[in-house]
Amino acid sequence: MSATNEPPATAPTTRPKRRSRPLRVERDDVPIFVTNRSVEERFWLHPLLSCAAQPLNGKARRVLKALDRRNLKRFDRLAQRVNARSGLNSPKFTGAQLQRFAKGLVGSALARAQREYGVKIYAFISMSNHIHIVLSTPRKNLSLFMRDFKSTTARGINFLTGRRGPLWGRRYDAQPILDDAAAKGRVGYTVGNPRKAKLLQDPEEWPGLNLCFGLQESQELEFEYFDYEAWREDGPKKDRFDDFFTTATLVLSPLPGCEDLDPQDYARDVRSWIEAVLHEEEAAADKKPKEASRRSSNRSAIVGLEAILNANFEYRPRNPAYKRRPHCFGSPENRKQHFEDMSNLYGVYDDRSERYLAGDPDVKFPEGTYPPPIVRAAPPPSIAP
Repeated sequence: MSATNEPPATAPTTRPKRRSRPLRVERDDVPIFVTNRSVEERFWLHPLLSCAAQPLNGKARRVLKALDRRNLKRFDRLAQRVNARSGLNSPKFTGAQLQRFAKGLVGSALARAQREYGVKIYAFISMSNHIHIVLSTPRKNLSLFMRDFKSTTARGINFLTGRRGPLWGRRYDAQPILDDAAAKGRVGYTVGNPRKAKLLQDPEEWPGLNLCFGLQESQELEFEYFDYEAWREDGPKKDRFDDFFTTATLVLSPLPGCEDLDPQDYARDVRSWIEAVLHEEEAAADKKPKEASRRSSNRSAIVGLEAILNANFEYRPRNPAYKRRPHCFGSPENRKQHFEDMSNLYGVYDDRSERYLAGDPDVKFPEGTYPPPIVRAAPPPSIAP
């Protein structure tokens, strides 16, 4: 279903109804900041389970190498449970193969969805129970991109863990980024998230995926995934199991306006954006007495790399942090203009929705919006004679 390309010139005079959540509008003219959390905040996106620990920092990689034997034993136990659940004609993984599967799970899902829908990815991080993405959608297809990415990762995590049901919270947050300064701040926030969350002093030590143009050795990253459909079509061949791992390439892009920067210069700018975001948040916390006292008492309370990897996949924080997100990011002037534009659009959308739900199928909705779902009453239950 696609949105029409005929936005109305003026909004109706009726006041738009109050909304508990902002109307989601597909845009192609600005970057978008996307956040989604796992169900119940559980650590289903644990670095070992979803990307097999590949930090940017060389020191962190050496620490992980020292822990590799213990991590492989963890995958050996996981493989036993996976194989016990699998049917006779299903592939049987070794611990090393399962680790290979997990290593590319999130990255390959992101790359395959990008290839399908042509999105530009500026920054991405997979924390243990949520993700952040800074991207743009030239084809106005954010909902389709997120649908495919979320369904692919959910199938992979459910296969590894044996769980059933949804992996992600039902609705993801998506806020437009209205100017260059706000875009740089969102990239800094995304990449610096492990330090902001007091997990690691250096966010580049994060063992999960932490992606941004300039920070990686290459701006085109390959991730492996197991092509289960090809394996089934070719017939179960246990001796050729490794042949059905294939790759998907993820392409990272610099922010608009920064395309001429050398990757090393861009990486230096990204690190400065991280520092600016953290400094801004610390300054804001200092203005609140409770936050300031809590931050001073926990200033050195860094979780550390080994403790992160030791966490249970099903762990759930006792008091997960929630922060009310704005409807958009940008300067006060740009936010004000955005609210005015959205207020007019809400009025138009509500007017068109009423006509559509009243039975008018020819209603044209504003560009970037979609018709509301039509809820139909269930037929009455049949009564057996």
